[in-house]
Amino acid sequence: TISRSIPDGRTHYCETGYNTPEEAEAAAQKAKDSQKPILTRSSEMERIKQEQMVSVIWSTPLGLPIVQPYRKTTRKQVRTNLQTVFISDPNQRNAVSPRKQASAFPPNFIHSLDATHMLLTAITMNKAGLAFASVHDSYWTHPSCVDEMSGIIRETFIKLHTENILEKLRGGFIERYGNFKVPVEDLLDEDIDRVLGQADIPEEVKQGIVEATGRRGAKLKAQHVEDEYEGDLYVPRPLPAPKAALSTPTTEDASTTSSGVQPLRWIDLKYILPPIPERGNFDVSRTRQSQYFFS
Repeated sequence: TISRSIPDGRTHYCETGYNTPEEAEAAAQKAKDSQKPILTRSSEMERIKQEQMVSVIWSTPLGLPIVQPYRKTTRKQVRTNLQTVFISDPNQRNAVSPRKQASAFPPNFIHSLDATHMLLTAITMNKAGLAFASVHDSYWTHPSCVDEMSGIIRETFIKLHTENILEKLRGGFIERYGNFKVPVEDLLDEDIDRVLGQADIPEEVKQGIVEATGRRGAKLKAQHVEDEYEGDLYVPRPLPAPKAALSTPTTEDASTTSSGVQPLRWIDLKYILPPIPERGNFDVSRTRQSQYFFS
């Protein structure tokens, strides 16, 4: 979801191909004079893809920022007398790879927590005046200090995981990306159903999604939807055409439906970010009595 978002200030460019309304208005006047169209659906789609350049970023409990580097690479084939090799420029500005960004986040997030636990252990060991070294999840100290290190490892692990880590992660995402925009046409079915089923999302946002996608969420009970679709039946509608931002203004917006609700083109990422699952009932302090925890 994050890698499909676009900063709020770039949506105007995606829709019109111009950075400011003034540039768009000047181009519209020029196109009107020449009687040539200047906006097509395909060009808008390409601009949206170009602007979807957001990497997933989060901060560890110690405040260390983590940036996932996964982007689509452009490779060039080079033939030599011995072999054929492919090279790429790591400094080239390429689009992010949404699939890699999504699939790599869970293990990377867990690795960042493991690294945080290691750093907490190192800090505590240093304060206690004990020698400490580590490689990934292998912790070392002098034989005479193993028992003390074992206690410190457990205490730092408990301290780390008694915090509400996922709630802080979600809060960080909302703070960083909350007002970023996601094209409504990019929403998955589960995204739409979740948005329509949440009580804390403004009703106009829900109705705008319904008008844009022709879907009706399982929990949505808006009256205009019930009347229009006659109960549980609905007819899928095509996605709305790009708003005619460069055309001559009219007294009535053509994209507004008979229900009086304008189809939603963009939705804030904060509305489609999934809620945090409920915490389990495992008592992490039980690791103090674990014989085989980092033994």
